[in-house]
Amino acid sequence: MEANQVTLQASAIDLKAVCRYFEPFKYKHQSAAVNWLETQLSYPTFRAFTQRWENQAVSPDPVLQLNNTGAAVYELQQLLNKTGAKLLVDGSFGAKTQAAVIQFQRNNALTADGIVGNLTWATLRKLVDQRYLWKMFDAYNPTEKPHQTRALDWLQTQISTVTLTEFARRWRTA
Repeated sequence: MEANQVTLQASAIDLKAVCRYFEPFKYKHQSAAVNWLETQLSYPTFRAFTQRWENQAVSPDPVLQLNNTGAAVYELQQLLNKTGAKLLVDGSFGAKTQAAVIQFQRNNALTADGIVGNLTWATLRKLVDQRYLWKMFDAYNPTEKPHQTRALDWLQTQISTVTLTEFARRWRTA
């Protein structure tokens, strides 16, 4: 193992250290380990982490359906438009928004019920936002963005010891 790689104990992995020593293009196994870790995070956990990472107020995605209104519907309409829908972005979940949701759900092998829950939000965000854990880890800058350190500390508390141990094993495997 080269000097610029961190030696991690399986029981005492520190995500901040992982970020500091993360070289995804040089050490492919690091990228594979971080990508695996992302698959272990539930959507609500990943969403809360990204909000903390970006120093935003933490709030879960609401369940949306016909006749809802407000900022979350506005965001939903913007995301749907980025996937090809042609909606008026007005913050009102009407019949056209419902039809666009159902079409999106069908196109992505989701239950096509027109209700926007965690799976629909997660699929929309994955397709549109392109937020990946490895990109965040690679952009870690605790000096200019101390909220990133707080976000990593929070994330570490959300991951089970078993998952952290497996992540450490994958991180060390070259």
